[in-house]
Amino acid sequence: MENSENFISNGKYNYRYLRLEALVNAMIPRTPDLAQLYGTNMYYGALDFLTAEYLTMVLNYIKANILETMNWEERLSSSLIRFTMLGYYSEWFGYGTTRLNNPNQRILEFYPLSWEQVDYPGPAFSYISYEKEYNQINKEILNEF
Repeated sequence: MENSENFISNGKYNYRYLRLEALVNAMIPRTPDLAQLYGTNMYYGALDFLTAEYLTMVLNYIKANILETMNWEERLSSSLIRFTMLGYYSEWFGYGTTRLNNPNQRILEFYPLSWEQVDYPGPAFSYISYEKEYNQINKEILNEF
């Protein structure tokens, strides 16, 4: 995906993109009531994190593959939900100005607020060792029973 030309053409909004914005907004809306209870980082919704851009990019990439398969309507419906969640909770928004670049040219410019909403610690290289430790503890607990 190149730049905003995919979202705006001839000075007018791309209506497919506007429909995707409506979809992601319906799925993950702003939540001012949660913000009052848990803090301002819980206010933001999918529109704030540009999730429709992510969804547009993914759909443009997989469009040909989905249309060639049987039951594509059913697959597309479940894919829209899945990709909306992936776009919202992924590092997409944190790529900032580089988010529309090719994947190997993106730079994580800031910690995405959606990670803060779910207390995700961010990328770490120690998850493999943690998994080994977790599995060892599980084996020990199971052996006690």
